[in-house]
Amino acid sequence: MKTFPILNSCVRRCHEQHFSTPLVVSFDLVKRHEKQAMANHSQTVERLAERGGLSWFELLMVLTDSSSNSEYFKRIRDRNLTEAETFRIVSNVLMHEFSLAYAGRDHYTRT
Repeated sequence: MKTFPILNSCVRRCHEQHFSTPLVVSFDLVKRHEKQAMANHSQTVERLAERGGLSWFELLMVLTDSSSNSEYFKRIRDRNLTEAETFRIVSNVLMHEFSLAYAGRDHYTRT
């Protein structure tokens, strides 16, 4: 299985917060949101992976198709979450993404 990396600094901060996180996530789940990755980072998912990946917050924004001027981005940013708290939100989104992919649906819809 091809994987997409999480920035080492983010994984390290989680460990400092006594919370263990994965070093990678499924590449295919991130690839499904390439359009948003391009909009947010002006790079393909492949290039982002080559450069070390994304932070948990950046990954959350890509997976939820949120740009830096979206209301969702502002709400999450303004909560000043720890890296571990952000990972918890991402893990819920990833589980939802995985369920949709497994069920054959092609897009995450936020309510």
